[in-house]
Amino acid sequence: MLSAPAWLASASLGVAAAASQSFQPGFNLQEALDLARMCNVLETPGAPKPDNWDVVYTSPDFTFFDEKWQLWRAKSANGPYAIAIRGTVFNNIGSIVEDALALLIKAQATITFGSRQYGYKFAADPKAGLHLGFALAALMLAEHPVNGVLAQFKALKIPPGSQVFIAGHSQGASVATLLRSYLHYNTIGKDNLYKTYVFAQPKPGNDYYAFDFESLFSNQQLAYRVTNSLDWVPQVPFTIELLRDLNTPNPLNPNEDAAVAAALRTSRDQVVALINRVLSKQIDKLRNQTSAVLRNRFPKTPIPNAVIEDIIRSLLIQSLNFAGAASEIALIGKPCQGGPDKCDSWYQHHLYTYEALMRSQLRM
Repeated sequence: MLSAPAWLASASLGVAAAASQSFQPGFNLQEALDLARMCNVLETPGAPKPDNWDVVYTSPDFTFFDEKWQLWRAKSANGPYAIAIRGTVFNNIGSIVEDALALLIKAQATITFGSRQYGYKFAADPKAGLHLGFALAALMLAEHPVNGVLAQFKALKIPPGSQVFIAGHSQGASVATLLRSYLHYNTIGKDNLYKTYVFAQPKPGNDYYAFDFESLFSNQQLAYRVTNSLDWVPQVPFTIELLRDLNTPNPLNPNEDAAVAAALRTSRDQVVALINRVLSKQIDKLRNQTSAVLRNRFPKTPIPNAVIEDIIRSLLIQSLNFAGAASEIALIGKPCQGGPDKCDSWYQHHLYTYEALMRSQLRM
């Protein structure tokens, strides 16, 4: 068994007892195990539920991406709530498209069409960028007028000041991360207290987004991502860092080293060309999904396709510099010993693998 960090909180009292008065900062193994089980219930029919928790609400599959989430509540008096967000559904094209829209868009913007404006904000830093598919999914998950998180908080009369865990696995981990940011910058969402645990998180944005997220939540020891070292999903989307992605001034500035800058400029141009090719192939899908977000907010406002395409292009960042976000809890993966039927390319990604690694490597 590996020694746990000094700040690894004791989990002997469980989630409900620890959070009955306020969230305790620091990684708590029992909290992580319970939340991982909630995520597994969403993804695996018949999976064991966490003890001392009840499901309060289960959404239908909704939006173009077929998002799904659950709201749980601890059985203890005044116990916390928990949001669990489902990962990729591999027999669903909408869910797969969400993963595939691996382009970066601005983390905050105000979109104007006609006399109406639609603003969103996931980060304060103007350089912050978000994975396009995950950002659209997080917006719809938060803002859907019936099945969204904010609508259900209101419908279920979740009292202001409630403690709310946010969790997700795989695709759901990135959406959960972005949802946490969105709730922070949304007036309604700021009424509650939050703590996040995500598992096998693909990269949700660029490093400037990660800085914003981590300064707000990780520095307070209230946001964790659990990663298996042998899981390939946290290594995607593919990431390319260019000169324009670096802070300035730096010694690679074109005015200081023209030869290095010229070489990097060639790489940049190749990446920009790749982004444009991907955009050209995906523009119809992007247009449809962006329309869905806007029409959820403004159902009676006509939104021409040409306007949607202009909006998409105006939000894109010419970069592929993706990064993970939240304090990482690193698990050392173990080779699969279960034979070919069990040891497929997803073995290291499954939540039961994560649960086994947490139990063996992190101290209760």
